[in-house]
Amino acid sequence: MSARIIVPSYHRAGKTTIRQVVESAAIAVIESEADEYRSLEGGEIIVMPEKVGGNISVTRNWILDYGFEQSERVVMMDDDVTEFGRFEWNSSRAQYDYLKYDQSRMLEFIENGFDMADEAGVKLWGVGVVAAPRAYREYAPFSFLSPVLGPFTCVSNNGLRYDNRLRLNEDYDYFLQQIQKYRRVLRFDSHWYRCNHLTMPGGVTSYRTLDEEYKQAEIMVKKWGPEVVRYNFDKSTNPRIRVPIP
Repeated sequence: MSARIIVPSYHRAGKTTIRQVVESAAIAVIESEADEYRSLEGGEIIVMPEKVGGNISVTRNWILDYGFEQSERVVMMDDDVTEFGRFEWNSSRAQYDYLKYDQSRMLEFIENGFDMADEAGVKLWGVGVVAAPRAYREYAPFSFLSPVLGPFTCVSNNGLRYDNRLRLNEDYDYFLQQIQKYRRVLRFDSHWYRCNHLTMPGGVTSYRTLDEEYKQAEIMVKKWGPEVVRYNFDKSTNPRIRVPIP
């Protein structure tokens, strides 16, 4: 396994689920929380400087710099991911079912995904963001202009980094940076993940307020323009992204 799998975590010692999916994942935490994570999580714990905590963009940049010192390939996954797999056709039921990956299948997929990304000339790849068979189009198992988001982010060594002004929506911004420079990313829409974002405390939820969402949205729209990034807070705090290239 050539890729370095590193999971940022904050205020969640003893509550992470990521090692149910990737047992070998290293968990990166700030120094003041390291002992608690060692005690309650075990496994490899990477200790980050205290100043890195509290801003997910700063954290992700530290992880990229740290990871690229050891490998040309870095995977960042959220600590609350519970399952990962792909859609598989069930002919007897005439529908797609969830095929859950075990540890070895997961690592094999990551290795193959990086190989395909290299062949496609992209530096960022990931998987679909909706874990629902009805959202999967079997005639389009891949996409090149669809967002790759934080819960499963695979990056080949390159000079782009997260915008430190963004404590939310940083993954949408990083996706747009990659599109702007490399003209495409690689997303496996045949694959899915499940997370506990809405129920687990800690992480970005510790500072995620509606007022902060508005501030972050203003930064995103000013940076990319309203034709590329739009928000409708009546429906969602997540932006709608329109990539203006074919």
